[in-house]
Amino acid sequence: MSRWTRYSDPLLNETILKHKMTCGLDVYMLIKPNFAKKFAYFGTRYGAFYNELLLRGERVSLPLGTGHFLEHKIFEDKEKNVFDAFSELGASVNAYTNYTSTVYHFSTSENFDPSLEKLLEFVQRTHLTTENVEKEKGIILQEIASYEDDPGFRALVNLLKTLYFSHPVREDIAGTPESVAATTKEQLELAYETFYVPENMVLFVAGDLDPD
Repeated sequence: MSRWTRYSDPLLNETILKHKMTCGLDVYMLIKPNFAKKFAYFGTRYGAFYNELLLRGERVSLPLGTGHFLEHKIFEDKEKNVFDAFSELGASVNAYTNYTSTVYHFSTSENFDPSLEKLLEFVQRTHLTTENVEKEKGIILQEIASYEDDPGFRALVNLLKTLYFSHPVREDIAGTPESVAATTKEQLELAYETFYVPENMVLFVAGDLDPD
C-alpha cells in the first residue's frame, strides 16, 4: 500500500487511492467493500475543445468532432468485435466523448481482470484504414442527424451558440456534416499519437478490489 497516495473524505466515508506509474499513467482506485459489481474507466484528456494544436512549433488544425470520430474508430478491431469480446466475459463496455475528455469504460460482476486487460489492450492500439474511416463517416452523420430531432439538444446547442461568440463550447461535440466528411485517416492518427499517450491518460477502477 506504500506506493498508493490516499485521499479520504470523512463525510462520504470513502477513500480513493492514487498511483503514478513509471510510464506516466495516473491510476486511481475506489475500494467498495462487498459491492458485487466492478467498474473501470480508461480515459484521455482529449475532447471536443482541442482542435487547434501546436506541434513542434507548427500550428495544426483538426476538423471539428475529431475526438468523437476517433472514439468510434478505437472500437474497430480487425480480428473480433470489441463488444462481443466483452459480452463473452460477462462485461458491458461503452465510451463517451465530452468537451475535455474521451473515456472508455466497462462494468462487470465477474472476470474483472481479463476485462481490464481487454480494455487496456483495445484502447492502446488502432486499426485505421482509409476504407473503414470512410465507412464510419456515414454512421456518424446518422448520429448527428438523429440529434436534430431532439428538442432539448437543439435548445442547448442554440443557447451555447448565443452565449459564446468564438469559444469551442458552441460547437457540437460530434462536429458538423462538413467536418466529418473532411476528416482523414492521417488526422485521426495524428490525434491518437498526440493524446493517447500514458502521461495524458487516467485509469480509474472501483469495486471490491485489492490495491496490491
